[in-house]
Amino acid sequence: MAHQNNVPATISELFIRIALDRADLEAWATTLSEAQLSAPGKDGWAIKDHYVHLAVWEQSTAALLRHEPRYAIIGVQPGDPIPNETELNARIFAQSKDRSVDEALALFHSAHMELLNELAKLSDADLQKPFSHFAPGETSAYAQNPILEWLTGNTFEHYAEHIQWIGAMRNH
Repeated sequence: MAHQNNVPATISELFIRIALDRADLEAWATTLSEAQLSAPGKDGWAIKDHYVHLAVWEQSTAALLRHEPRYAIIGVQPGDPIPNETELNARIFAQSKDRSVDEALALFHSAHMELLNELAKLSDADLQKPFSHFAPGETSAYAQNPILEWLTGNTFEHYAEHIQWIGAMRNH
């Protein structure tokens, strides 16, 4: 049974929620034209850029679950100061804006499989382990929060955020 606020309580529930909430993104990836996927919006981001953004955050989360530096994929090396979220997102965009639609969607799918493979190694009890268990030495405000919070924030909650933006873009 899911916890309050519809947060998954088990790894099985997490997998179901991820699959259900990702469905619109998957459908749009196959039904929108290359022109729709690559046309920049008002902020300069094309729909394909949203797909890459989600993919990179999923890769970062998979790295975290492997106890690896989670921001290396974004070009932040161990020991470097961690940029804030806005700066990280700007780096992701700058590094990937020139990707083709095919490259963006391939990354979107491969990163998701990478994350699912790492999630499959977790037990229900692992979901309640603190973030710092996966990132030893972590001192951020969320270091002692259950890893489940990071997982939901970088999967279905993140999808919902981008589904709104992509939905608005595809309707224009």
